[in-house]
Amino acid sequence: MKAGVLVGLRKIEFQDKPKPLIEPGEVLVKVEYCGICGSDVHAYLNGIVMPIGTVMGHEFSGVVAEVGEEVYMVRPGDRVVVKPSASCLNCYWCRKGQYSLCPKRRGTSIGVSLNNDGAYSEYVRVKEPGQRIFKLPSGLATKEAALIEPLSISLHGVRLSRVGSGDCVLIIGAGMIGLGVIQFLKLEGVRKIIALEISEKKSRVARGFGADVVLNPIAEGGNIRSVLSAGGRVSASV
Repeated sequence: MKAGVLVGLRKIEFQDKPKPLIEPGEVLVKVEYCGICGSDVHAYLNGIVMPIGTVMGHEFSGVVAEVGEEVYMVRPGDRVVVKPSASCLNCYWCRKGQYSLCPKRRGTSIGVSLNNDGAYSEYVRVKEPGQRIFKLPSGLATKEAALIEPLSISLHGVRLSRVGSGDCVLIIGAGMIGLGVIQFLKLEGVRKIIALEISEKKSRVARGFGADVVLNPIAEGGNIRSVLSAGGRVSASV
């Protein structure tokens, strides 16, 4: 199969790699769509977050190609989205329900290390599918499903913020996560949404997604304080 390998700074090389072999309790997914995370960009540009040699890609959807023994939740042909990491379910953080803080999580994450190739490839081996694999409903396109992982982060942030309908909310940055936050805040019915963004293109998208005010912090300077003051109570979200 073909896989895009990070071979150096600002260099991804498509290489021939063996199609992954799965073991009992594992699933092989044929990748249909994969997003480009900001962490992938950092690794590509600056060599941080992921080591050289990584096959990146952890925001992806696809079709089940093979299932190992003792796998019953999916079968070949099912359309799925994949959660990139798994947790131990036994540590202090897992017992508290804060699975993202599990020490095991980093080492198991797809597309961020040399040991777990990601979805910049034709096929991905998925271990612990009971934690990671979710079947898609018929009304959701596989392409759209590739956005589930980043949008889940946006939704989680909004839930943790405990915003109310009378709040004014400040969002710092209108990247993928920030844009998702804007949409979930609209669903929560917040009174006013203010976004800070220096990119004009992202600013236009933020307005289209429902931001009431979009400010360029460089261009606005001290005017930002007066706008925020006029907005009432502000909850910050990044």
